[in-house]
Formats: sequence, structure tokens, C-alpha cells
Amino acid sequence: MYINDGLSFNNKNFQNLDMDMRLVINNHRIGEIGDIITISNKNFKLVNIDKILISCAAAYYYRIFGFESPKEFIEHWVSQRKPFVASSHVYIHYFEIEE
Repeated sequence: MYINDGLSFNNKNFQNLDMDMRLVINNHRIGEIGDIITISNKNFKLVNIDKILISCAAAYYYRIFGFESPKEFIEHWVSQRKPFVASSHVYIHYFEIEE
């Protein structure tokens, strides 16, 4: 299944983990394992989804998402009109480039 509908990825929530892996964070689950998304004429396959506390995402993933600090991560999250409630969960989606 292709999951492009309604999704937009900017440089703060679609990050390179390495040459073949990308990471997306969202406050809701997008897609199912095996789904495909196309960005800039490249196909990416959803290979894993982790559900974690937003406070853990800020504390441990902020650098992966291109922020200098957990505070900057939180400020960006809130600026996207998403409330930051430390006890709420988010979903981290792992994508691999599909050859």
C-alpha cells in the first residue's frame, strides 16, 4: 500500500539515519509495516514502528532529528501545533530505501 496521501515531510521529521534508512516521528501511527512512500522519486518501505513517550523522544532522539537540544526539539514540536505532554506517546517510523 502507498501511504503518500496527506503526508508532508520536512528536514526536521524525515531524517537520514544512514544512506538507506529514514526516520519519521508523528503523534499518530502512519501506515503498516511493508507500506511504501514515495519522496523525490524514491520509494521508501516502512520497516518498523516504535511507540515511545514524547519525553523520551525529546531526550534521546533530538540529535537524530537535527536539533541541538531536547528543548529545541520540544519548541519545534509545539510550533507545529502539537501539544507537548511528557506522558503522551508518539510513533517513530523507520523507512528503508526500496531498490
